Amino acid sequence: MQQMANNSNSVKGGAAKAAASLAPNPLSAKFSKLLSTNSTISLPNLRSLSWSGVPREHRGEVWRVLLGYSPANRGRRENVLERKRGEYWKSIEQVGLSPYMHGSLPSGTSISSLDVSSLVPPSVLSTIESDTYWCLTSLLSTIQDHYTPNQPGLQRQIHTLGGVVRRTDGRLHRHLEDMGVQYIQFAFKWCNCLLVREFQPRTVARLWDTYLSEEGGFSTFHVYACASLLTNFSSSLCSTYDFGDLFTLLQQGLPTKEWDDDDVSVMCSQAFVLKSLFEGSEAHLE
Repeated sequence: MQQMANNSNSVKGGAAKAAASLAPNPLSAKFSKLLSTNSTISLPNLRSLSWSGVPREHRGEVWRVLLGYSPANRGRRENVLERKRGEYWKSIEQVGLSPYMHGSLPSGTSISSLDVSSLVPPSVLSTIESDTYWCLTSLLSTIQDHYTPNQPGLQRQIHTLGGVVRRTDGRLHRHLEDMGVQYIQFAFKWCNCLLVREFQPRTVARLWDTYLSEEGGFSTFHVYACASLLTNFSSSLCSTYDFGDLFTLLQQGLPTKEWDDDDVSVMCSQAFVLKSLFEGSEAHLE
């Protein structure tokens, strides 16, 4: 009898979870309403709604709009996307035919790709590939000086990061100096890879929801997100007195892989406060 009762409770629990998963999501409903407008999507409203995270089922469409790839005006959207996707595949064809491309490859090397058409229809793959290219192009255009000679954008971000930490967590800043750790030794990766290597893909997506909703999200807000991330582990870092251990902790020991969306939301909120305090007042960071 006890076993039957346990089985019954288990079935009820599973049914409850299934019902909860099928229940309407109020946040998702808000996005659906905003995105389904027959005229022009309000970008300020979309940014405001997206700042705290975009539901997975809407993220692709929202990111395309926030990145400026997909027009906010519904009447123009289909034609623009069709044209841009066509331009991408035309350029791919030209690259494949380019004598320079073939001449730059080692002898005997051919251009090939992995065939996953048995898993996903080719038309869907084509759309995903072209949209990904244009979205990444739009994102990188906001931080071009990260990847130009001498990388001035990265240098500027790392310098600002040091100034923010010095002003907000002097104890941590002094500890890093005393231990001989320079910000560029660990923050270069954070700024160069936009924290992609510090989090799981799902939490990176959540973080980037906020970045895309912020003006200068990747070029400016990112610095304050890094400062928030660093100071979050101030206690652990300040209690580590071996250079090797401290460096390892900063490079690969912070437990951010275990973070969830709520942890990222807290980090973003702290970053917003820091940005409000210091952005436009760089003299205070000197």
